Amino acid sequence: MFSKTLTKVDWKNTKLVKEIKRDEVLNLKQKPGKNIIVGSPSIVSTLTQLGLIDEYRFLVHPMIPGNGKRFFENTKMINPGN
Repeated sequence: MFSKTLTKVDWKNTKLVKEIKRDEVLNLKQKPGKNIIVGSPSIVSTLTQLGLIDEYRFLVHPMIPGNGKRFFENTKMINPGN
């Protein structure tokens, strides 16, 4: 679990991580299991900048426009091979 505010997690098989590191995510992607699903715009932005997103699936929910965090705002995509 990625969090800048939590100090511990009580869930089984859960590791608390404060900073997203490319090598750790690559290692996680190689482990058996299902897809890694991310719902946080800031985490998506970081993973995109690191070239770690294989597929985007967008779920659209009706909402009232506001000033919240936007996906891909100020995001520079890189080639995953770099």
